[in-house]
Amino acid sequence: MAGQRIDIMDLKQLIQLKGKGCSNRHIARQLGVSRNTVNGYVQGFAAHSFSYGELDGLSEQELAELFPQADYKDLAAWSNYIIDTKKCDEGVLGEG
Repeated sequence: MAGQRIDIMDLKQLIQLKGKGCSNRHIARQLGVSRNTVNGYVQGFAAHSFSYGELDGLSEQELAELFPQADYKDLAAWSNYIIDTKKCDEGVLGEG
């Protein structure tokens, strides 16, 4: 999507950040991808008509099936992965 692909853990983080109201620009900075990449995934979410809460509740495998462009990584490699969703600054919530 939009020239860049993100792995499944970044996809989950993107969903969580959008669910908290973060802007696409802020999410792009957090994930180290372009804003257009984030925009493309957000458009994909809208096409599936799921809320961010519903998407966040899906397993990694279910997300990989819905968004096959996202690279699936072995969850064992991510067992200590901590998602930082607390950095949505008030000044960036309305951007992008």
